[in-house]
Order: sequence, then structure tokens, then C-alpha cells
Amino acid sequence: MTNMPHPAQPGHAMAAGYRSLLGWARGFGMVVRAGVECTGSYGAALTRHLRQAGIQVVEVNQPDKAARRRRGRTDAVDAEAAARAVLSEPATAVPKSGDGHVEAMRVFKLARDSAVKIVSYMVSLRCRLWQVMAAARVRKAK
Repeated sequence: MTNMPHPAQPGHAMAAGYRSLLGWARGFGMVVRAGVECTGSYGAALTRHLRQAGIQVVEVNQPDKAARRRRGRTDAVDAEAAARAVLSEPATAVPKSGDGHVEAMRVFKLARDSAVKIVSYMVSLRCRLWQVMAAARVRKAK
């Protein structure tokens, strides 16, 4: 464990940022295992990148709320807590792979939900348009 700041900065959530982060970590020695928070959502792309690099990824839970209040809520504190969890091995959950049939079904469901929302919006918009046109006809008839 080190107190050296890592190069992750806002906007680094891209392949180049992941390569930079991994290069930084390898500067301290061989990287065998990494802890990632939110592997199913925010950390999914980082998880995929690390796995492709041959690194074991474990799901790390957020620190408990009492500890976060005592130590302050910062990314550096959360990163240190994640590293400690991986090193002391209470973090053993293996994240989902994020590919295959389950991921394909998740994408299809997301697309369907979006389509249903758009159709619902369009029906509401059409009803509102008819109301406006009917009101305009009534005014014109007078």
C-alpha cells in the first residue's frame, strides 16, 4: 500500500485512462488482483479492461457509513479502503462478466424500456396536439 496519488482524474473513464491507471499501478510491482466498486454499473468498463489484462477483479463494497463519516468522504479515502479490503481479503466477490446471454438480455430490456417510454410520450403528445387543434377550431368557428 502506498500514499502516492493515482493518475485517475475526471474524464479518465476511457481506454487511455484505464491504460494509464494500470501502468501507474504496475510501476509499484506486479498487479495480480484489483478491487473495483460498482462492477455492474460505473466500474463495468474498468472491470472488463482489467480482466482483459489478465488481472483478477474482485467486487469491493463501499465502506460502512460510520467509517465514511469518521474519515471523510473522498475518492482517495474510498480507494484506500478498497485496496485494504482486497489486501486483507474480505473482498472475495467475483463480479459478473458483463458479456454473454445475460448482458445481451439486459441490453434488449433497456432498449425495450426506452421504446415503451418514447411511445408513451408520443401518445401523450398526440393527445395534447388534438386538444390544441380542437380548441383552435372552436375559436375559429366563433
